[in-house]
Amino acid sequence: MLKRMKLRHKILFAVGLPVLFISALMTWLLLLHIDNTLRENALELAQEMAYRHGNEVKSRLELPLDTARTLAHTFEGMKKGGKVPDREILNGILKNILINGRDFVSVWSCWEPFVLDGRDDEYINEKGNNRNGRYMPIWHRFSGKMRLDALSDLDYMEYARYCRLARSSGAEIITPPVELSFKDGPAFYSSLIVPVRYNAQIIGVVGITILLNDYSDMVARIRPFGAGYGILVSGTGVIVGHPRKMLIGHPVTEYVREEYRTSLIRSIQSGKPFCFEGASLMHPEKEAYFVFAPFRLGNSDTCWSFAVSVPMDKVLEESRHFARWAVLTGSLALLIMILMIYVLSRHIVKPLYTLVTVSQALAEGNFRRRANLRSRDEFGMAGQYIDSAFDSVVDKMFWYEGMLDAIPFPISVTDPEMRWTFINRAAENILGKTRAAALGRSCTEWNFHICDTDQCGVALLKQGKTNTRFQHSETGTHYQVDVAWLHNARREKIGHIEIIQDISESVRLKQKAEDRNWVRSGEAELNRVMRGEQDVAGIGKNIITFICKYLGAHTGIFYIREPESDMFSLMASYAHVRRKHLASRFREGEGLVGQAALEKVPILLTEIPEDYIRIESGLGAAPPRSIAVLPFLFEDRVRGVIELAAFREFNALEMEFLTLAVRQIGVVINMTEARVRMRLLLKKTQSQAEELQVQQEELRQANGELEAQTQALKISESNLLSQQEELRVTNENLEDRTRDLELQRDDIRKKNRALERARADIAQKVHDLELAGKYKSEFLANMSHELRTP
Repeated sequence: MLKRMKLRHKILFAVGLPVLFISALMTWLLLLHIDNTLRENALELAQEMAYRHGNEVKSRLELPLDTARTLAHTFEGMKKGGKVPDREILNGILKNILINGRDFVSVWSCWEPFVLDGRDDEYINEKGNNRNGRYMPIWHRFSGKMRLDALSDLDYMEYARYCRLARSSGAEIITPPVELSFKDGPAFYSSLIVPVRYNAQIIGVVGITILLNDYSDMVARIRPFGAGYGILVSGTGVIVGHPRKMLIGHPVTEYVREEYRTSLIRSIQSGKPFCFEGASLMHPEKEAYFVFAPFRLGNSDTCWSFAVSVPMDKVLEESRHFARWAVLTGSLALLIMILMIYVLSRHIVKPLYTLVTVSQALAEGNFRRRANLRSRDEFGMAGQYIDSAFDSVVDKMFWYEGMLDAIPFPISVTDPEMRWTFINRAAENILGKTRAAALGRSCTEWNFHICDTDQCGVALLKQGKTNTRFQHSETGTHYQVDVAWLHNARREKIGHIEIIQDISESVRLKQKAEDRNWVRSGEAELNRVMRGEQDVAGIGKNIITFICKYLGAHTGIFYIREPESDMFSLMASYAHVRRKHLASRFREGEGLVGQAALEKVPILLTEIPEDYIRIESGLGAAPPRSIAVLPFLFEDRVRGVIELAAFREFNALEMEFLTLAVRQIGVVINMTEARVRMRLLLKKTQSQAEELQVQQEELRQANGELEAQTQALKISESNLLSQQEELRVTNENLEDRTRDLELQRDDIRKKNRALERARADIAQKVHDLELAGKYKSEFLANMSHELRTP
């Protein structure tokens, strides 16, 4: 097409198309940058608003928490000062706090029995006390009027649960929102609980219950970007504040996409920020960006979150407006540029016409107990010697004990009746008894399952065996027991010594080595099976047969990808009975075979329906316990699929072997298919060689014609020399006329510069054509030489 186009159109095409592409690309990149910038700015603003409004809510929530904390410290001070006032005075304090607390619904306290003032017997069934006189008052407004009750008169189990939690954790507690129904409608409450400490013990708790409905009104006034809104979420993920009051009390995860639910609730409970994009809770048909900012209340372990929803249509409104402006401006600029290129091309092309006749002859073309004797006679000397000997023995005993204690392995020494006479520190740690407590007790108190059996270390020693191994039935730890006789100076057996070693790591490494050897042996044997000149069907049969036998699988199928297709057909099988209703070809994404090929990952099924598939023999048939479907790839392209079934589940080691095996199978299948293609190409090459021999003769004839043309070119060159002489004479005449055209010199020089640039372009094209002709001649010569050379 370009060959038939005029030069002016070629310039328009060569310059205008890149300009159009670059302009469109720059406009798209600019719009993308602006869109991303607006999104980032909106995210930063939403995060700032979420943290700012979250801190406002936190400040308001911490007012009752500070009040509860102050009340707890007041009780602690009264208790420490030993001047606990009458309970009526304490009730009055609680009442005043409730009166002065605008958001307070109840103020209450719960004390351990006989801890406050030791006068529980005097307040049995009194107001603010339970039937045992335990102090647990609650001033509340639940009925609309302020009154005093005992916690046991209300829903005490709910209060008792959080009181126990505060006593056990020692931290401040913020209870999850609770919904209560009243004449005016439902209301949500939460309690802020502070423990009361005395002598480093928690003797009671103080709590303030607040109404959360006002927080919803506070949240409703927050309108980011005019159309956004705020959400207050408790530490359990329940919505506490929202412009749509019907959502309050519902889990926030009900209104977000399923892929965000788990991450969102984890972030809320762990006190971490979380951002995501999803459907707006106010307008589900619109997308919004949500930012959850956590804040921790007081010294509690509870984190609440304040979320801000930013409408994406408002965020991107400026970007869309700029996009329309950019497209309009870019189109106008592009139109002007194309017009300028068109005008410029006319000025470039016009003078080239005069050069065509002058240059038409140029055409050819580039990675870690003492004696204590003080007398100086023989007895004193003997006492000193004995004391010295005792000291020496004790020192050696402690030295030996210290040496044995330094050994990290448990060491047990028993007498002939198998009663302990010594255990080292490592044995104390395992036994849970001190050395003094264990002395004289039976060694069966090891509580190992081999104790008091014929597998006991001492029992085996009597049989002539010096060690045994066993696995702890509860912990699964592997132990090795080395046992030996203890002899006195007369070589009489006086007891036994046992050394117990934890060999779990050694057993694990040995098993790991055995597993590794099993996998490597299987890989080596599989390589042997795939070795040699085989076609795809033969090698597939050998592979599926070997894998089924090596793994103990009871049936298997080998699928291969059809050439230039996404279909996989059954190539070979092992113990598989074909059925008319069962497919032998699968497309990518169809069935388990197609799905494994599509996802490029193995599929393992362990719950097989009774009527799914049956493994048959001459004696009967039964469904398998597990099915494994594994694709094998080469260079990230699925070349086939292996499907295995067995009466047992495939373990992790077997799946590891299969994962390694399919990598080799993919390579071998690719090599086999390549070998088949090479054979076909060889046949095709042989036929092409015969055709080239025929063409060689034609090239010889063409060479003869080229020689004749060369002779004609020489004659033409002689004619050109004569014409050159004529041009010289003409140039001398033109020099005379040049003097008359000096007034037009400036205009001619401008045209000459344009001609020079065009001449350089033409010369380059001529040079390129010469190189192309030269390479063509060399190619024909080389081809001719290769065809003549056997």
